[in-house]
Amino acid sequence: MKSRAYVSFLLFMLSVNVCLATDFQHLATKTWQHASAQTYSHAVWSGDLDRDGLIEIVSAGYRFNPSTDRHEACLRIYRYIASADSWMGEGARKWACLSGSIYAMDVDVGDPDKDGEIEIVTAGYFYDGTVWKYQVKVWFKARGNRGPQIEKTKNGIYGEETVLYAVAIGDVDNDGENEIVVAGRCNLSGQQYCSAYYSILGYSEAAGFTVEREASMGSLSYDMRFLDVAVADVDNDGETEIVLVGDASNGRSIMYIIRADGSIEKYVFFQHSSYDTDVLRVAVGDVDNDGENEIVVAGRLVNVGYHMRIYRWNGSTLLLEMSYSHTSGQTYNPYGLGIGDIDDDGANEIAVACYYRETESQPLEVEVISFRWNGSTLNVEDLYGPFTMDSSNTYVRDLHVYDADQDGQQEVILTGYTEAGGLEAYIRILNA
Repeated sequence: MKSRAYVSFLLFMLSVNVCLATDFQHLATKTWQHASAQTYSHAVWSGDLDRDGLIEIVSAGYRFNPSTDRHEACLRIYRYIASADSWMGEGARKWACLSGSIYAMDVDVGDPDKDGEIEIVTAGYFYDGTVWKYQVKVWFKARGNRGPQIEKTKNGIYGEETVLYAVAIGDVDNDGENEIVVAGRCNLSGQQYCSAYYSILGYSEAAGFTVEREASMGSLSYDMRFLDVAVADVDNDGETEIVLVGDASNGRSIMYIIRADGSIEKYVFFQHSSYDTDVLRVAVGDVDNDGENEIVVAGRLVNVGYHMRIYRWNGSTLLLEMSYSHTSGQTYNPYGLGIGDIDDDGANEIAVACYYRETESQPLEVEVISFRWNGSTLNVEDLYGPFTMDSSNTYVRDLHVYDADQDGQQEVILTGYTEAGGLEAYIRILNA
């Protein structure tokens, strides 16, 4: 079995302990094409979206419209009904740009205006016929099988071009009200290289969006971009920070920890063993179950494999607690990263999902691994895959840990797309 060989390789190369609990089991899969066209799912969230006591799964992405030769953004909501082993659609939306393609790249759900209702926030970018601009949308979904409705849209630009890849919701300035944080890249006037970009947005349904702070971090000699963002109390001082991660075109990963006022608490640029290194995903949580949060990042070792790191930040010192890598001669793309009690033993684990190709003659495959970190030892606990859809190239783009089937136990929820069926989006639920 290929996954067992993979574990043996990990053990040999990395001295990672193997302590398999129960391998991940496939619970359910949903595939779809939005408006019967090529469809890409890039982000997933799960929870009680419409406050009806039932759990929904939200996908954000885009589809190709052959009649206009452009991409259109998509939002789709499903509910998995475990008792019937079936999926119920709870609404879908697609929206186009008159001048060019538009992409929804990430989604988060929360109460950004603190009105007691839950909203969906999507982030992405579009071409207006001249330049690329960012777009943030806030949606509201009423209870029951009713589609989401737009509350407000913000189209913007910072410098000469702005693209968004990630969004997170949280009370970043600790004033009792939530903000929306978006991250991506921008091009500034007179500069050859793109800069990493973030913005903190206040929001209310009545007044719309307020830019509370936006900034860029760049270099005069290489590109930089933020690919993911997390909002959490990362130094365990009772106040919230923003963690921004991404890469630079000089082969290094980047991570910034900032405050709502724009002050930088810490930033690091790093490479793993001199490989071209990037960070695709960040998650914050108590991964060693000591009552304090850690920062977990995962990314590519280009043309070599992938890496994962666990950091602890106490407000003055950034400690690299653990550095893990898998090197096999292929690029692994760990677009899935999540933290939660995956095997329901009362302690948190880390879930990582990658897509990769073992040889040029084989299709891209997806593999999911859960790790346990106890502060000194990293164990591989659960595995799933590698898998493809109908032996076609299969990609994973996001991962969420939640009790999707309402059985009292958490599952791993994957999303991405497959070239099977003329290119379909998918959601797959795994339990351990």
